[in-house]
Amino acid sequence: MDIRKKAKDLALDISNSKEYKNFVKAKKEIDANEENKKILEDFQKKILNYQVKLAETGKEDNEELEKIQSLQNILMMNEDLAKYFQAEYSFSILMRDVNEILEKTLKIEG
Repeated sequence: MDIRKKAKDLALDISNSKEYKNFVKAKKEIDANEENKKILEDFQKKILNYQVKLAETGKEDNEELEKIQSLQNILMMNEDLAKYFQAEYSFSILMRDVNEILEKTLKIEG
C-alpha cells in the first residue's frame, strides 16, 4: 500500500467535493473584484493580528473580538463576501472532519 498515492487520491477527492469547488468559485469571484479583494484582505489581516496577539498574551481581547465580529456582520451584507465566508466555512468543516477522522483512526488525541 502506497500511502502517498492514497493521500493524492484523497486530495483529488477533496478537490472534486462541492465544498472545495464552491470555495474556489467564491474566491475567484472575490479576486475578480479589486474592492472586495481589498476588503477581504484587510479583514483577514485584522483576524491574523488578533490571533497573533492572543497567542502572545494568552488573553482574549473581548473588545477587539466584538469589533471583528461586528465588521464581519457588516461584510456579510455584501453578497459576494457572504458567499465567500459561507464557502470558506463549509470547506473548513470538511477539512476539520477529515482531520478528526485521521486523528481518531490513528488515536492521536490531546
